[in-house]
Amino acid sequence: MKKLYLHIGFGKTGSSALQSWLSLNSKALGKQGIDYADLVPKAKFGEASSGNGYALFMACKQKQFEEVERLICSEYFFNHRNSVSIISCELLQGFAKPAIVKLRDICQRNDIDITIIVFVRSIYEQCYSNYLQRVKRSGATHAFGEEESDIAFSNTAEKLRRYLDVFGPQLTVLNYDEEKHDICGAFSRITGINPKNTETIKQRVNRSLTQEETDVLRRLNGFHKGKFSTHLSDYVIRQSPNKETHVFYDESMVKTLREKYDEDVQWVNCQFALN
Repeated sequence: MKKLYLHIGFGKTGSSALQSWLSLNSKALGKQGIDYADLVPKAKFGEASSGNGYALFMACKQKQFEEVERLICSEYFFNHRNSVSIISCELLQGFAKPAIVKLRDICQRNDIDITIIVFVRSIYEQCYSNYLQRVKRSGATHAFGEEESDIAFSNTAEKLRRYLDVFGPQLTVLNYDEEKHDICGAFSRITGINPKNTETIKQRVNRSLTQEETDVLRRLNGFHKGKFSTHLSDYVIRQSPNKETHVFYDESMVKTLREKYDEDVQWVNCQFALN
């Protein structure tokens, strides 16, 4: 029986860094008996991407399930000597239940045991990180918390429930807040990768903005109506790619999130033994 590890995110939990590491070490992983189809080779140089699972996502989205089967059996398991494969793509987290069932059935039909890997994190920090991404990529000009969407949770519990209903104990959920200092080590622990035989990434990938950078960039977004937000933020980050960044905490927003999403947080923590 073959083994497939399907990493689906979630958002703002180090997926880009993990995908860069996997791309950088695709050949080294092959020597360990693990296929990682390096379909986005630019990722190994630190460029953020959707991972190597984008083709799988598109085939599922278009309901081309024969292509899904071909991709899994031929593109992702590409070395007949290897019995393990890794697919990573955050976009896969948004699948509706029928697509998840199809994915499971295809793997079962081809004698492939599948484990779903998910990282979850603090709701507040995820919301803040999503806001920074809007400043970087979508031209946001407002301060954090000024729009209701800034503290809208991204349906983590519902996404987990869909995959849990289909895969049960084959769904592995990790706490990003505990693992973020060694995301690759945590992933290796689950997948059986020997990290001693891999290269480490030498730069931070898709780092967040400092509060000062955020204030400057959102004003520039206002001047140019957000047209150049990606170019400007990329330029700023390239000047100091390893700069330390910190979350801006607002106690009133923390309280609002606690009240609004306490039930979901308690369910996630209890269901997956997290804190």
